[in-house]
Amino acid sequence: MKDFCALSGPWLGWSIQDGRRITEKITLKIERTGAFTGEGTDADGEFELVGIWNERRERLTLTRRYSRTTEPSQEGVGIPYDYEGKWDGGIAFGNWHPRHSPSYGGPFEMWPDHDELRFQNADERELAASC
Repeated sequence: MKDFCALSGPWLGWSIQDGRRITEKITLKIERTGAFTGEGTDADGEFELVGIWNERRERLTLTRRYSRTTEPSQEGVGIPYDYEGKWDGGIAFGNWHPRHSPSYGGPFEMWPDHDELRFQNADERELAASC
């Protein structure tokens, strides 16, 4: 099982909203205490998040708020979306919902973007070898 607290950096994920799968790119800063902050983008806009990882319960909770949306009215900016899930050592998964409407929402998954780092490091090695 990977230590959640050692996984600061780029993450990828998706959530289901109104039957659509929305992909996301996230950057997390995770403290040794389990507290974390982050920012990211998806089809709905740019967001910030704060959360906590409870190692004993293997659970994480986070709140996400959009700082800019793709809607011209910017109506969704600042609305809190609550996420509750489980970390299984490789992926976080669970459900999300707007705080003011718990009956609306859907599933989500997010995971460390190790592939991006692996490909970036491979490209750097190839460049160094070709010089």
